[in-house]
Amino acid sequence: MENYNQVLPNDLSHENRLKCDFTYWTREIRVNRNDANAYKERASVCNLLGDYQGAIEDYTQAICINPNDDSAYCMRGQERRNLRDDKGAIKDYNKAIELNPNYAYAYYLRAELHYQQSNYH
Repeated sequence: MENYNQVLPNDLSHENRLKCDFTYWTREIRVNRNDANAYKERASVCNLLGDYQGAIEDYTQAICINPNDDSAYCMRGQERRNLRDDKGAIKDYNKAIELNPNYAYAYYLRAELHYQQSNYH
């Protein structure tokens, strides 16, 4: 993975580069199905491609591999929020905070969602 940027040509359009990124991470997952980081990276690419459901599935797989990964819960919460699943997003933010009580970004995202819902408690 260290040579990742060397594998891709520099003249690709943004969307084509994202598709190459997706293919790269898919290959990494095929090589090691227990690489939670590869699932998280591919989930991030799915997000950028607008495939929020695909991102949720990859973050869920990363969580299955490493159930103590606070960032995977937080980012899956973001994807759920993108799909207007606010209850699911809050649940994921809560789990991220439970795993890491110092995770300021998860607190911020949860508070922002409560504010948007006018739910101030």
